[in-house]
Amino acid sequence: MLDFFASRYALNIHQEWGKTSLVDHQWRALSALIRRAEGTLFSREHDLETVTSIKDYQERVPLRNYAALHETYLGPHFPHYEGILTNNSIRYLAKSSGTSSGDAKYVPFSDVSIEGSKRTATAQVLFAVAKLGTTRPFSRPFLSLADKTPLDDLSPTVRGGLVSNILGQELPWLARRRAVQAYKDVQNLG
Repeated sequence: MLDFFASRYALNIHQEWGKTSLVDHQWRALSALIRRAEGTLFSREHDLETVTSIKDYQERVPLRNYAALHETYLGPHFPHYEGILTNNSIRYLAKSSGTSSGDAKYVPFSDVSIEGSKRTATAQVLFAVAKLGTTRPFSRPFLSLADKTPLDDLSPTVRGGLVSNILGQELPWLARRRAVQAYKDVQNLG
C-alpha cells in the first residue's frame, strides 16, 4: 500500500516540477542561499542583500579557485564559519579526496546542505519511480552512496569526512533500513 501511494506521489511531484524551468529552479535556490547568508562577512563584502538576478550575482561575486576562497574566508576561521560564509551552524566539513595539488579541501556542510542533499536524493528517487511506473520502492533494497564510516573530530562541535560519510550519519530510518551501502552488500544481492 505504501508503495502505491509513493508511486502516485512521485508522479504528481515529477509533473509539478516539470512545469518550472531549470533557470527558475536555479534562481530560487540561489535566492534562498543569499537570504540565508544575509549579514555574513561574504554577503557584506559582495553586497548580496541587493542582488535581484543571476546577472547581479555574477557581477558581484568573482569566480575564484579554492585556494583564493581558502585564503580569504576558510583558512583564517577553520573550522568555524558561522557569520563568515553562512549564518547556519556548521556541524560538518565535507572533505574532498584531494586534487592535483594533493591537498584535501574542506567545504562547510550545514544542516541546510544536508537537507538540500536529502531533497536532491528524494527528487532522484521520485523521478525514477515516476518514470518506471508502479515500482515498489519500499519493498526492495536500493543503492545508497551514503556510508557509515566514522567521521573525524575537527573540533568539539565540528566533524569532517567525505560527503557520503556525512550523509550516512544523517540517513533517515526508512532509508537506512533498505539501503545497500557497500560493495560487498551489492555482491550479496546477486
